[in-house]
Amino acid sequence: MKINSRILFVLCTICFFAFETNAKKIEIFRKGSEDGVHYDRINESHTLFKDKLSCTQPGNTKCGWNQPPTIGGESAEEIEDWVLEQVASGTKNGDATYNETVFLKWSTDADSGALTIVMTDEF
Repeated sequence: MKINSRILFVLCTICFFAFETNAKKIEIFRKGSEDGVHYDRINESHTLFKDKLSCTQPGNTKCGWNQPPTIGGESAEEIEDWVLEQVASGTKNGDATYNETVFLKWSTDADSGALTIVMTDEF
């Protein structure tokens, strides 16, 4: 049985991109809370390879996940708490590896107080 080289090329390309894009990513965005904990608008979304939590505007609801994701076998909530500790101790922007399985990058905006956290299991 002879396989057409074009078909083989297309199949290999599809497989490459399927395996190449399987890294998981989690994004957390916080902005506008008076106490850094409670917000008015909390949005959570989940897809196969990306989870996102966005908390904005002052309010009464604690920023948190309804369906907490994991990444690299680690709890996103636990990692977020660790980043919040770093920010509270003065490291407003940074990157780190959490338990050798999750790469983190976080930044705060000095003007707006916004905090963005990005976690990925791809190094």
